[in-house]
Amino acid sequence: MTKYLHKADYQLIDTVLQHILVLVYLKCGILNDDNKVVNLIHLFCVHCANSVSQEQCAAYANQLLAETEQTYSARALSALKASCVLLKVSGNNNALKDLLLRSVNDAKTGSSYLSSCLPELFCILHYSNLDCAELDDIITWGFSSQDVGVLRHCLGMLLSLFEVDPTRAQRLLGSVLNDQALAKLISEDGIASVCSIRCCWALYKATKSANVLTYLASMACQGVVASRMLAMELLSLLPYEVLSTLPSTTSTNKDSRAADWRRAVGLTQSIAETVRDWLLAYKNQNDNVGLMAVARVLINLAQCLTTHFGSRNRIDGSAELQATQQALNTIYTTLVAFKTSNSVYLQSTLLKASIWLVDPPTAETQSVYVDLVRRTRELRLPVEVADEVLQQLAGRALKTPTLAYFAMEVMWAWFLQNPMKVSVNALLSTWKACFALRDMVNCSAVVDSVFRFLDFSTPNEEFHKHLALLKCAAYWFLGECCEFFAMADGLLECRQIIQSILLRLQKAAVLGDWEVRREAIRSLGKIALVSEDPIRICVYEMLQNLTKMVSSEDAEVYNDLVEPILDVLDDVYEAIENDEDPTPILKSEAALFHQSVIN
Repeated sequence: MTKYLHKADYQLIDTVLQHILVLVYLKCGILNDDNKVVNLIHLFCVHCANSVSQEQCAAYANQLLAETEQTYSARALSALKASCVLLKVSGNNNALKDLLLRSVNDAKTGSSYLSSCLPELFCILHYSNLDCAELDDIITWGFSSQDVGVLRHCLGMLLSLFEVDPTRAQRLLGSVLNDQALAKLISEDGIASVCSIRCCWALYKATKSANVLTYLASMACQGVVASRMLAMELLSLLPYEVLSTLPSTTSTNKDSRAADWRRAVGLTQSIAETVRDWLLAYKNQNDNVGLMAVARVLINLAQCLTTHFGSRNRIDGSAELQATQQALNTIYTTLVAFKTSNSVYLQSTLLKASIWLVDPPTAETQSVYVDLVRRTRELRLPVEVADEVLQQLAGRALKTPTLAYFAMEVMWAWFLQNPMKVSVNALLSTWKACFALRDMVNCSAVVDSVFRFLDFSTPNEEFHKHLALLKCAAYWFLGECCEFFAMADGLLECRQIIQSILLRLQKAAVLGDWEVRREAIRSLGKIALVSEDPIRICVYEMLQNLTKMVSSEDAEVYNDLVEPILDVLDDVYEAIENDEDPTPILKSEAALFHQSVIN
């Protein structure tokens, strides 16, 4: 008979049998004296929780409640864990809350086995994500236990509380930071210190408290490596103006043979030198996990310093900054030598760090720079990873425009590998960075890059939608960059570039799909508003001709796009004829005709 059953029928039978089996196990388990067998039954109930209905979960939980009163603590604790999981999955939050509060009260009074199993109890509380008025007292009681396992879960609950009620979380965390003995206990445990650092960072984002930064600075200089790395990584996200004001600490120079030789250093220098030492150690040990972790700190630190100083070779002005620059020089030399790796993610992460540390090429560094560009272009990364690297390249180019060529070359090489690797944000940021140099050589190079993207086509239909989006961005950018050439209209080269841009936009406004046409017409409108005659009158005539040469079925759409621009230009020419200043009209309307989904 079973051959006539469908797959859905089999699944239904399996579910029913499983439900019956669980109920039988529960009934047998209550009467069973073998605690190991009963614990396995509890685990089986938890395993089945997500595959049965909420009503069935509630039924399992009710069966297990009697087990929580067992005299054998391991068996009772196993039943408590299973009951809480089942109640949470079933959505019976009130029953879950009552069970947990009763368990906490029994543990506080010492009337149950839970008083000797506080880490397990707080693990259950943390998992249950209990949110009630009693939670504050529970967390405070947990901190007072001085048990490291309990502290971990209390800090985890505190971190979750920051997302829903920062004020409550701030009050509870304050008691931890002000208790030196408790803070010392936390700093000596890796997991607890990591949780406390994340809590402090959440508190700083909510309050901008200087005291919190002082605590994070101390955590960056003492304790286990994992917590120090995290503290450094988060502190390096701060602007240099804030990072440089944090209190200095004391650091031992590992190169010195005198054990008592110590020197006071600033936090920035301390982070740079510590990262250098970690990087060299992990490289010698072939520790890819350690290299990934230290690279994340390095990326944030290099980005912070580059944003402030412009490039690595300009980090100067004091003995501390000179020492910081020397440490970064050693780091960059190490990264450049690290050319290959079996891990794509390690290679891309170290590349991101190199991007923020590389200086604009000079006669001495030209060969190293060219080799870095070549190796970066030849990399074949997954789409998501490639986009992350390009975002870093574009961000660095915006801070140091002379490196925009680096970004443009890599972007084009990876685009040819797979157009999906280049996002609109990376594309526009790179062009804007190169255009920010505001000279004819770089600006004309950007226009050539835009035209190169517009001329690209592929028979692969998988890329058509993304390619159309990139081309819309390119047409939008032509309207933005034309302002520079309009201002320098006296140069023959500028006039030639403007003419080529206008021809591109005119062609796209007629032959492209509607998204492309819309961007092209908006860019033509922007050019008309920021330019003087004869460019403005040329665009005016182009827009007028568009409404005449299209078919009747497209005319209405064109009119909706073109007529508002023509109306504004009519107002401008009318103001000029009346000897009035058209500038107010141009300023008020310039943004109107260049709004875009790309922007």
